[in-house]
Amino acid sequence: MNPTNTVPLSKSQVLAALKAAQAAPFTPERPTGCGRAYVIVRGDRATINTVAAGCKTLGLMFLRKAYGTSGNAIYIGYDNADGRALAKAKAFAATLKVHGVDAYDDAVGD
Repeated sequence: MNPTNTVPLSKSQVLAALKAAQAAPFTPERPTGCGRAYVIVRGDRATINTVAAGCKTLGLMFLRKAYGTSGNAIYIGYDNADGRALAKAKAFAATLKVHGVDAYDDAVGD
């Protein structure tokens, strides 16, 4: 669901949001260590299912349960102390939010 509206997003809107998020530019952060980078998606069951289906269409990994974080996560990658996956997760989540998908990045280097 759109966090500012009660109208559910359509499949095409979610797919457009995911495509935009994949293409979102990012600048690697200062390397902080290695760690998994996820984007957590929040919403009702229909929204989560629509996002999961969109991820499958685009070849993104959607996890109902993710290691070390809450569920309903899009796996962005593993940061190998280069700051790329951490920055990508932030840009990905921010772009989803702009498109009306309630999401946040959950990426921490150790």
